[in-house]
Amino acid sequence: MPPPWWSPTCSRSPAPLHWAVAREAGVDPASLLLAATHSHSATGGYWNGGPLVRYFMGAYQEAIFRELVTKLGAVARRARERLAPTGLRGARVATTGLNANRRRLLGPIDPDLTLVRFERDGEPPLDVVSFSGHPVIGSERDRHAISADFPGELCRRLEARGRDAIFFQGAVGGLSPLFPEFPQPIDVHLALVAGLLEDGVDRAEGELAPLACEPFEVRLERVALPPPSCRVFPPNMPRGWLGELATYPLRRLVTSQARRARQGDPDAPLHLLRLGDAAWLGTPCDLGVTVALALKGALAERGVKLAMVGSQCDGYVGYVHRLDDYLHVPEPGFRELGFYENAMSLAGWDLGDTFVSTVRSW
Repeated sequence: MPPPWWSPTCSRSPAPLHWAVAREAGVDPASLLLAATHSHSATGGYWNGGPLVRYFMGAYQEAIFRELVTKLGAVARRARERLAPTGLRGARVATTGLNANRRRLLGPIDPDLTLVRFERDGEPPLDVVSFSGHPVIGSERDRHAISADFPGELCRRLEARGRDAIFFQGAVGGLSPLFPEFPQPIDVHLALVAGLLEDGVDRAEGELAPLACEPFEVRLERVALPPPSCRVFPPNMPRGWLGELATYPLRRLVTSQARRARQGDPDAPLHLLRLGDAAWLGTPCDLGVTVALALKGALAERGVKLAMVGSQCDGYVGYVHRLDDYLHVPEPGFRELGFYENAMSLAGWDLGDTFVSTVRSW
């Protein structure tokens, strides 16, 4: 049963959407992984938060929340009604130049595109595709655009080829998608990135191999969160303490708003769905790339051949990186986004390592 705070009027966190959809679908919340593809150019308004939430997502609108619950719940019910034996194949391929670290010079990236295909007699194949990169093309090219960004453009292309498609958003923290040296109109830029991703899907399709569907595992573990905090500058950065002092009023405001946004929701869900050789691990954050890589490694140690590790699943607690990332002093040109992501790590700088140690303990 959902906790007493599942209603959006009883909690300031975004987690009630997950619980409400599960209730609408008539399923245990632990069996429903609710994953957003993320876009800076899409409708907000479904999170009943404070001023910080309204700044990023717009004012809360009950009608939007209810529409999402109704439609997502209906999709889940239809899926349950159409259960049938399904084949499973998958592959992983490396891409080149499609994402870049935005926190440090020549920093780590996750270049892999992962494809898992569900095949059922008489039905189009369902391709689940995962790739890491922050979908900000729409907002960067046109701040007034309404766009599903490169995940939506890729799915549109795959659906035009006669298949169903789902994009499972990988790491977004510390990673930018490809941005050409010369600015392009939004449609040209999206076509470029989605076209290269489509090429990756084609290469993965040529390498598809059967995947075992056992063991089947569903796990929803809630990780206790420390009190909200807001730090910006690495402690070993020269004169960083002066920056912390100068930004104290802003950091105090952000911390208070994070505390309000977390009202009634004191922990972070790590949500695992495993079908033998394939697994989907959802995290409720802008997941940093080094955390994602470590989580994939932890799942590989448990025998998972194709792991998709996702951002912004079931809720939201801010940016989450590993401690070493926060302690790194960003090079000139990387500081603006690095410091921004530091400040938006609202649950402190240790949560990423806690996520990794939690999954390794399973």
